[in-house]
Amino acid sequence: DLRLEGGATGHAVLARLRQEDPALPAIAISAYGAQADIDASLAAGFARHLTKPVDAATVAAAILAVVGPRG
Repeated sequence: DLRLEGGATGHAVLARLRQEDPALPAIAISAYGAQADIDASLAAGFARHLTKPVDAATVAAAILAVVGPRG
């Protein structure tokens, strides 16, 4: 999610996680779906930005698109 309790943002969390693993795949899922929000997520390094409500099939398709099939 992008706006977290305590004022944290998903963008900031991703930046911290990327310090440990620069190639970490990430998908933003948020109620904020304006084009500016989507652009900010992509600029922050998220591979996709999904807007809530989002169904499981859409999440699964996004994961597959980002990380590819595993097996």
